[in-house]
Amino acid sequence: GLRIRAVETALDVLSRQTSIGTVNLAGDACDAMIGAASALDDGDMLFGTRRDLPAAIARKVSLEAVFHQVFGTHADPSLGRGMPGTINDQGKSVALSDGSPAMHLVHAAGYGHAARLQGAPNMALGLFGSAAQANGELHAALNFAAVNRCNTVFVARGALAGELRLSEIAHAWGIRAVLVPGDDSLAVHDAVAEARLVALDGGGATVVDARLDGPASPSNAQALQEAGELSMESEGAMKEAVRVEVQAALRAAKTAATVSPHTLVTETFSDRPWFL
Repeated sequence: GLRIRAVETALDVLSRQTSIGTVNLAGDACDAMIGAASALDDGDMLFGTRRDLPAAIARKVSLEAVFHQVFGTHADPSLGRGMPGTINDQGKSVALSDGSPAMHLVHAAGYGHAARLQGAPNMALGLFGSAAQANGELHAALNFAAVNRCNTVFVARGALAGELRLSEIAHAWGIRAVLVPGDDSLAVHDAVAEARLVALDGGGATVVDARLDGPASPSNAQALQEAGELSMESEGAMKEAVRVEVQAALRAAKTAATVSPHTLVTETFSDRPWFL
């Protein structure tokens, strides 16, 4: 959690300095992202938006990879073709989009459908926020996943912005629904882990509602301090180690070569058109 929050702080500063484009910070959704992503196995696939960067880091995407992406260096697998946070790393099975808040959910349903048809012991995780409920892609994804019993788990994270809880309306999609506190990473982890097993056992998809109806509870570090299980000195040492790691990753990205303009053509067309 400390690493992720330190990265988000650094990105926020860079964006305010206009060194990079705008960032979409996780905020109170961070705990749910971390809990959900940590429940995945290596072969599972994470689908989200660029706001879900904490989930990508929880999937062990390196901090250097994060900063290479936001600066659009030659080391960015997407070659700078995405807003900050748009991590697409096949090696870590992560795909974060920067378009509609719900279009990636159809991909998560499709991935889970393919996994079930192939009998693969893998699943897809689709993260989304309340804004996705105004998009048809969400409803298509949930209904498709329910009808086809896909190996997919959907997790709603962030603030509950006046909408109904998904557990109250899930029958409209015919999908299993679970309600958990979004500021409890362990509870989200356990809910996703259980839903994963249900899907792999042929029980179909699940939607986990981990949204917050109010401010988040104290951070894990604060709770541990209050319980006497974490000293301020230990927390300070951890924060310093994280600061050094973040600064090293940031320097590596800042000094890296930029993306060659030739990739606009060479990495777009398999056969270069005659007029280019």
